Amino acid sequence: MKQVYTFDEDGYFNGSKQVDDNYKLSANETLDKPKYATKGTTKRENGQWIYSNPESIVEEKEVDNTSDPVEKIKPSENQQFQSSVMKQLMQLQLADKQQNTTMATLTKQLMALQMKGANA
Repeated sequence: MKQVYTFDEDGYFNGSKQVDDNYKLSANETLDKPKYATKGTTKRENGQWIYSNPESIVEEKEVDNTSDPVEKIKPSENQQFQSSVMKQLMQLQLADKQQNTTMATLTKQLMALQMKGANA
């Protein structure tokens, strides 16, 4: 997986997304991460990111104290589905383990009852 950064027809940053490693870049997409990813102030020109007002961006960054100014990436529907399936699988594995423990306990109790009946 890799991160792709997108910009509109005017060159302004408008978001990012996570894609497969074999993803082919479309128009208005780049792998270059902008230092400050702020909509309306970060612009892509001549293959590089330009910051229209870097002083205000730096001040805003210091005030917000964000560790990563790039927008949070929301998981795709496929990633959400995979996560849901994985959660269900883990729940089933836990239920199976609990059933095996119960079965072992019941088997021990049955054997104890059978031994008690044979000794009587």
